[in-house]
Amino acid sequence: MKSSFLAILLSALALLLAMTMTCHAWTIKETFDNNADDWEAALNQDTLQWYATGGNPDGYLAKDAPTLHVMAHTTNPAFLGDYANKDITAISVDILLGSMTPQVGAKPIIIIRKSSSHSPWRYMIDDFNLNELDTWNRFTVPLDKDWTDADAIAAGWERAPGPASADATFVETMESVWQVGVRFGEGYYRIDNFTLHRAPPEMPSKQIGQEPIQKQEPIQRMQIFKSPVRIKRQ
Repeated sequence: MKSSFLAILLSALALLLAMTMTCHAWTIKETFDNNADDWEAALNQDTLQWYATGGNPDGYLAKDAPTLHVMAHTTNPAFLGDYANKDITAISVDILLGSMTPQVGAKPIIIIRKSSSHSPWRYMIDDFNLNELDTWNRFTVPLDKDWTDADAIAAGWERAPGPASADATFVETMESVWQVGVRFGEGYYRIDNFTLHRAPPEMPSKQIGQEPIQKQEPIQRMQIFKSPVRIKRQ
C-alpha cells in the first residue's frame, strides 16, 4: 500500500513539474534587464539607447530622438521564424511616453514582416494616449495562425502599402516572420517586456498505476485585449 501511494505521489509530482515547466514556455519575453544587444533600429541606430534602471522594472530600451520616426526590432531568433508552429497568439509590450514628447505624431505600431522584399503587416495601437505621460502601460496585440487576410484586418491589422509583388498573406507572414518590432513616431519613448504569448497546451487525461486521475479540463485559451492594461509604476 505504501509503495503504491509513493508511486502515485512521485508521478503526480512529476506531472506538476512538467506543467510548471510548460507554463514558463508559454511566453517568450525580452525584459531588457541585462542589455539590449539583440535590438536595433532599422534606421538611425544611435537613436536607441539602453538604460539599466527606470524600466518596468529595471532595464529598458529608449528612443531618444524626438523628431525621428524609428523602427526598433529584434534579431533574436527566438522571436522570429514560424509563429504558426510556435502557436503565437499575441504580442505585448510595455510603453512609457516621456514628458518632453510633443503632443503630435503617429501612435506606436507593431510590425511583423516576412522578408525585406515583402510589405509588413502592421497594427497601430489605437488605445495609446499621447496625453498620458511618464506612466508605464501594457498593450497587447492579437495574432491567430488561422486568420485569413480579412480576419486579420477585422482584428486591427493592415498590410502596409506596396507593390502587389511584395504582398504576403497574413498566414504566409505568420509562418515565416523575418522581422518583428515596434515603430515609433515623434517623441521620447521607453519600451520594456516585449513578449510573444503562446497558447497553453491542453492537458490530457492520464492514469497512474491502477487508479485513474480525473480528466483535467483544458486550460482556457488566453484572453486577448486590444485595450491597454494599466501597470503600477515601480
